[in-house]
Amino acid sequence: MIAIITALVERWRSETHTFHFRVGEATITLQDVQVIWGFPIDGELMTGSDLERTTTQWQEYYMQYIGFTLEEEALKGSRLQFKSIISHISRVQITPDTLNQSVVQYARAVALLLLGGTMCPDSSGNLISLLYLATLEDLVEARNYSWGNDVLAFLYCELCNASTKDKAAIGGALHLLQVT
Repeated sequence: MIAIITALVERWRSETHTFHFRVGEATITLQDVQVIWGFPIDGELMTGSDLERTTTQWQEYYMQYIGFTLEEEALKGSRLQFKSIISHISRVQITPDTLNQSVVQYARAVALLLLGGTMCPDSSGNLISLLYLATLEDLVEARNYSWGNDVLAFLYCELCNASTKDKAAIGGALHLLQVT
């Protein structure tokens, strides 16, 4: 897989957002994302800004929306280590008696893991941006986002960065490169 990704990055042209091959150009389209993953392509775009927060503020924010306290070493600025959220998810037991708030917090944790780990993973390979949590504060509203656009824009950005800089790693939904 690494060889395929490397070859594609070498052929990526950021001016046109296409791969240049001997036989012509190709790209991943919004329709590809919609068909492969079933993500909506109409709706609100995910936007956000890097918020300046202290570790304590991030811990409080995370506790409010996910429901457990993060250890200080689990945070790297505004990013969270995968292993801490996976550990939390694996310990939660949802039963018929579980409070609705706990179920919603669990759903946010799983959605955060999917968003930061599969749909828009960064190049670190082990960190998830807590900025995504802002889009998951209201899960009813979250379904109105154009997730397909967000995934594709993030992948294009990662491909552009990887193709123009001396960068050893790449993020984004790289599985889309394997099936399109």
